[in-house]
Amino acid sequence: MYSSSDDAEAVVALLLAYRKSQQKRKCLWIRLWPSRRKERIVYHTLLLRRLCTIAMKLNPDKSSILTSNNTLH
Repeated sequence: MYSSSDDAEAVVALLLAYRKSQQKRKCLWIRLWPSRRKERIVYHTLLLRRLCTIAMKLNPDKSSILTSNNTLH
């Protein structure tokens, strides 16, 4: 049976995969012009915060992996 905890686990897994991909990407990333890079950072920050908020709402008991400022440990 499908439940909201399944959703929460999927969101947490997505967040962890996203974080890991960003860490790998930093090594290979060619620097873009500052304005473009800044826009991209803001977009990724907003996306990550929204995903963290959704994960915490769907399953509060798993929110211990998330810190109070919506970032992953």
